[in-house]
Parts: sequence; C-alpha cells; structure tokens
Amino acid sequence: LLAQKHPFFDSDDADLSPLEVYNRIIDEEPAELPDHYSYNLRNLIRQMLIKDATRRITAEAILQYHVAISQTRN
Repeated sequence: LLAQKHPFFDSDDADLSPLEVYNRIIDEEPAELPDHYSYNLRNLIRQMLIKDATRRITAEAILQYHVAISQTRN
C-alpha cells in the first residue's frame, strides 16, 4: 500500500473473487517495493509481511525501528 498498490495483486486483478485474494495472500510472496524507497524502509515492510507470525516483526519492534520512528515524528 505504501507503493500505492496492493502487495499481492495489481489493477489487472480487480475482478478477483474474495477466495482468490485470500489464496494469493496465503500462497504467494508480496511484491517488492520499488528501489526508490530506502533499503531500511523496504526491509521493514518485508519484515511486516512475513507470513509466519512467529518470525514476523512485532508491533513493539516496529515502534523501535529507526525508519518508523523517523516517519512518525511531527
């Protein structure tokens, strides 16, 4: 969503059924963010999209992540 598109499908897939969307989220890897985003931000988003909840970054860790901190100031 940061890149203004869904990580598991694009505008060509607008007619997907809810079951097809669900299956893509479960079975497919998310699209990579474009290179114009910093490596640290791309890495943070990648960690947030890990399917295995035991390996996924926690909300507490996100708040400590320096990219998130710099984006939430102001």
